[in-house]
Amino acid sequence: MSLNVHFLDSRLDYFHENLGAVSEEQGERIHRYIKEMEIRYQGKWNVSMIADYCWILQRDNPCKVHKKKTDKRTFESDLDCLFKWCTVNKLHLNIEKCSILSYTRKAQSLNHVYKINDLVLSRSDSVTDLGIIFDTKLVFFQHIDSMVSKAYRRLGILKLKTIEFSSEIALKVLYSAHVRSSLECCSIAWDPNRIKT
Repeated sequence: MSLNVHFLDSRLDYFHENLGAVSEEQGERIHRYIKEMEIRYQGKWNVSMIADYCWILQRDNPCKVHKKKTDKRTFESDLDCLFKWCTVNKLHLNIEKCSILSYTRKAQSLNHVYKINDLVLSRSDSVTDLGIIFDTKLVFFQHIDSMVSKAYRRLGILKLKTIEFSSEIALKVLYSAHVRSSLECCSIAWDPNRIKT
């Protein structure tokens, strides 16, 4: 099935060559989501927001795991399809910000050179996504170190700026807003209470 979405003079095409087959149920669901967004935002949103909802269709498709050297071609064709989909839907893909990160338990991962639009993707040992630093072993030590040092920096600035403060409530509010909030951000992912040192 092919799915075309028309909204506010913008058009998104979703077809099976891009991201896999779309069932009738998935097509109805994406149209329902878009109608809900149309009502909620009343025209105050753009084509990239629609694209986010098109990715919901991918939830039903199983995630591919690349284990063998022959999977390189499969992954490259997936990257080509992603680039094609972005081009068709006029979504700019900043390839300089794209990188490859391999998750593995093996001592030696499969290190292939991957390209999007004939530009080589850089390989990375860690990547920041939605404020969380992911590494190749999925152990969040780098993220924890970053969050703790950020909190200490904020605490130092707070101490310098509030030396003359006498209100305990004001100090507590400032601490909660600037220091504690940064420590608690994404804490469910790395759960500082379970970390053993």
